[in-house]
Amino acid sequence: MLALLLGALSLFAAAPAEAQAPANPTNFQVQVTAVGAWTATWTRSAGADSYRIDQQRNCSGNFQTSTVSGGTTETFSNSGFGIGTYCLRIQACASGSCSAGTQWVTVNLGQTGTYPPTAPGAPTGLTVTPGNAQL
Repeated sequence: MLALLLGALSLFAAAPAEAQAPANPTNFQVQVTAVGAWTATWTRSAGADSYRIDQQRNCSGNFQTSTVSGGTTETFSNSGFGIGTYCLRIQACASGSCSAGTQWVTVNLGQTGTYPPTAPGAPTGLTVTPGNAQL
């Protein structure tokens, strides 16, 4: 009877909790270093044990995924791509659960530069002089 009661109680036991995905990495940028080659950088996510970088040619259709091992990693390089437009995003993963992923970053692998482009800094050395208040 006791065994039957214990068996019935085990039916109501809580299921093991699924692994909690870490937050998305922040400051995701892609530097096109040469034609068809890029380096991604990001600020790591607490609790991540790996990262997934998805890349899509022409920003549509299927994407190719590169897995970056090590939760403390903050850079990854890839090359051998044809000239064209690609979209990339990154996900942080822990114990098999991954974050939703950052916004897609669109890059042109035929033109070196940083994507998304960084805004210029505020101007410096400006002087304000009184005017005649007319537009």
